[in-house]
Amino acid sequence: MKQAALPVLVLLVVVTLAVVAALPSASVEADHYHRFRDGKSLYTLLSGSIGRGYSLQDVEELIGSGIPLTEEVEKYRASLRESAQWQPDSYPDGVQDADVFLTWSASDQEVTLQFRNGFLVNHDPVDFAEYQPAFDVAGQTGRENEDTAEPRLTIAGRGNANRQVIHRQKMPD
Repeated sequence: MKQAALPVLVLLVVVTLAVVAALPSASVEADHYHRFRDGKSLYTLLSGSIGRGYSLQDVEELIGSGIPLTEEVEKYRASLRESAQWQPDSYPDGVQDADVFLTWSASDQEVTLQFRNGFLVNHDPVDFAEYQPAFDVAGQTGRENEDTAEPRLTIAGRGNANRQVIHRQKMPD
């Protein structure tokens, strides 16, 4: 009986290691976001798996490569600086000229994060605790209780410019 137990044990260990090696290294939500680019998965990652001080490399391992803001970056930077003056607790890291803003798309909106020297700054996971999807009714994109069909600049769900994270509704193609 003892002679048969050792090969069975070795076989179990090999099978277990093979199963563990085959599992995806990213979380279930990260895998879901990569496959479907949905806002709920993105918000779940931004509220629970990504935090202030994370490196750009760590963020991109979870949610993929972001698209740099280029044309509109000065407008956002000026808006964020003004918000930081009025609400310094919401912007503990402030805004600097060398800061890089990268955008990630979801099915119905975009989220922009601020990086300084390769690290995430001014990120508050609480801003992403509640996902509020946009909707499209008869070609009019909007949010619940919102009258306009035009996309408006929303930063972390607070309207205009109160945080570093920029959420913009995507207009239908």
